Amino acid sequence: MARIPIIVDDLTGDQITEAQAAEFEFTFQGETYVIETTKANAAKFEKVLISYLSKAEKLDVFAKASEPTAKEYRDWALKQSAWKDKVSKKGQVAKEIKDAFHAAH
Repeated sequence: MARIPIIVDDLTGDQITEAQAAEFEFTFQGETYVIETTKANAAKFEKVLISYLSKAEKLDVFAKASEPTAKEYRDWALKQSAWKDKVSKKGQVAKEIKDAFHAAH
């Protein structure tokens, strides 16, 4: 006897068909998540996320372990007289600061 899998939308708790289902994985603050929902809900999630991703800096997964954190760049730059007034408290670290950091190390 064939078995039909029951798929439950993680967002609503509703039973959905395999044709309606979308499963996706994402990482946030170092934690990886997976969610199964409808294709419509997945599209809503993607629409919101794209507005953030378009402004975010993409990290190379392999370089992540050796790449300094934004805090490390900022801490270093604040100790340098040439960069002290150019360090932002939030957001992306300026490419010039990153370049100077790597040149110094």
